[in-house]
Amino acid sequence: MQTKELLQQALNRADNNHRQLAAEYAQLNEHLNVLVEAQNRTINIDQLDEQITCPNCRCTMWRPFILPGCGHSFCYACLDYWFSLTLTQYLTVHPHYTFGVPQEEQFQSAPPSAHQNMLGHQHNLAPPYSTEFSPPPPPYICMRCNAPVKTEPIDDFALQAIVKIVAEAKGEVEPPDLNTTPAYNVWYHYFR
Repeated sequence: MQTKELLQQALNRADNNHRQLAAEYAQLNEHLNVLVEAQNRTINIDQLDEQITCPNCRCTMWRPFILPGCGHSFCYACLDYWFSLTLTQYLTVHPHYTFGVPQEEQFQSAPPSAHQNMLGHQHNLAPPYSTEFSPPPPPYICMRCNAPVKTEPIDDFALQAIVKIVAEAKGEVEPPDLNTTPAYNVWYHYFR
């Protein structure tokens, strides 16, 4: 009788082990299916192309910058050209604007006749009252939504990393003149 009980206990243990192994097998099989499904998922690089392309020149944004006010991103070359064009047009209309010089200094450096009123009296108008010789800075705007750009654009490092990953997947190589970061503020000429 003991033998029969021992065999029954061994059979019960084996049956329990079999159920545990079957449950473990089902769980591992489920994990395997999730991994296989994840491996089969791919990113369509063509869908990312639109996101890494400058909306202005339609070239890859190797050096993207984001405009803080509206959040739009453009390549450095397009923003530099746009701000340069805006500044040039502004200087045509406001020839007394001294680029990068605070308004107080612009008024002090104005010709003496600018400090006299029509009766010939000297007056010491300080900005913002002296608008003739101290116009506000040029009105930079976003090329896409016309939102005012009051501060310098910011390097969009996250987008730059995505550009490099997508370019690598497509077999593209970053142009050699763009893979170095300048040691100075590239927007200094527009935002001081």
